[in-house]
Amino acid sequence: MYQQHLWCQLPKPPTDWKTNLTIDLSEEEAKFLKERIILSDSDSLWSFSLKHIPDEAKTFSNITDFLSVEELPNKLKELVKLSVDFNTVMQGALIRYNF
Repeated sequence: MYQQHLWCQLPKPPTDWKTNLTIDLSEEEAKFLKERIILSDSDSLWSFSLKHIPDEAKTFSNITDFLSVEELPNKLKELVKLSVDFNTVMQGALIRYNF
């Protein structure tokens, strides 16, 4: 039932979509995706970014940039720190076993 409801809410594509295909989203499509992402996992870093810091997050070049966000919940801060640590370990393994 949820899946049927989801497809009914999809924005209609432009009439010339087959000849003018692009990955650029219309404002309606972007809004739809944003709402779906937030609804699907409201506790995720992506959802937090879309809800609370959409403009600021666009400027981030590294996941560690999220650690400077004061409003970031502690649970997400810990996940970001853990992901940074995991990346560091994997980088070490890459260097150790490939060079």
